[in-house]
Amino acid sequence: MVVCILVVAVPWQSRPFYGPVYQGKALSVWLKEMSRFDVDTSLRARQVLTNLGPDSIPALIQMLKLPDRSPKSSYTAWRHNMPSLMSRWLPSTSGDGDNFICRYNAAFLLGRFGSQAKVAVPDLVKLLNDPRTIVRFYGAEALGRIGPEAKEAVPALRAAKGSDGAFTAWALERIEMKTNSAAVINQLVLAVSSDDKNVSESAVAVLRDAGLARLALPPLLDELKTRGDYGNQRCNAADLIAIIGPEAKDAVIPLIEALKNPENAGGMDQACIARALGMIGSEAKPAVSPLLTLLKSNKVEDSLWRALFAEAVQRIDPVSAASAGVK
Repeated sequence: MVVCILVVAVPWQSRPFYGPVYQGKALSVWLKEMSRFDVDTSLRARQVLTNLGPDSIPALIQMLKLPDRSPKSSYTAWRHNMPSLMSRWLPSTSGDGDNFICRYNAAFLLGRFGSQAKVAVPDLVKLLNDPRTIVRFYGAEALGRIGPEAKEAVPALRAAKGSDGAFTAWALERIEMKTNSAAVINQLVLAVSSDDKNVSESAVAVLRDAGLARLALPPLLDELKTRGDYGNQRCNAADLIAIIGPEAKDAVIPLIEALKNPENAGGMDQACIARALGMIGSEAKPAVSPLLTLLKSNKVEDSLWRALFAEAVQRIDPVSAASAGVK
């Protein structure tokens, strides 16, 4: 056992970080922290990088070029496709195999700068051929958000094939200044139910940012009532509802029903559902009472689950949380 720990730990300690330093951390560290399950850490990292503004664009372009320094592993792909709560506790592979996290987060941020990031277009185009599905998605999304200034990407987007179709089509319409067509919107809605977590996450994010989050809810609410082969389907559906955030207020009652479902008691599904309610925020106040009941229950022994229930109550209703002594 000791030998195994050393084998995993040594590469981690020797892992290099890239980019200029902000608030004591390299840019690559902030980019990786954006993908952490810990909501506060993720949001803080995203805010720091957003505050840097367009001045961070040159460094972000360098992040797009970071290669995976360890061989592509089927285990790595499997781990990343697990629900957030599960993948957090699974060991990562050694080396810098997770540089893809830097690539897709850099693409995400460049897209948020819109036309100001037009200098990044050539490197974003290269991401359309990245071996990582989620990197290709965010590359296409960033090009779409840059808009007409990314017109040189049109041939590459038209040539893109496979499961990226909904996202490349959306990007093309943005670049060519067309209104989102019903066909593209329908493709994105279908992608919400994809078995590939990367596809579904990207589809939900694009629909949310286009003001069409309501279209993503029906398939996700259906998934809350089912269970996949690995028991992850409910948790993944809740994770996606969490991405929508406050706009998912119509999901509050179904989420509460799922929270109370005995099949979910004391497990990962219940924790994912609690997190989704917390991310919806004040619109989820009807969930405070059942969440407090769970916190008082002796049936919930896992400290992580209890912490997530407490965090959800604090996000939904800080006053009730304080009155109940939730810390």
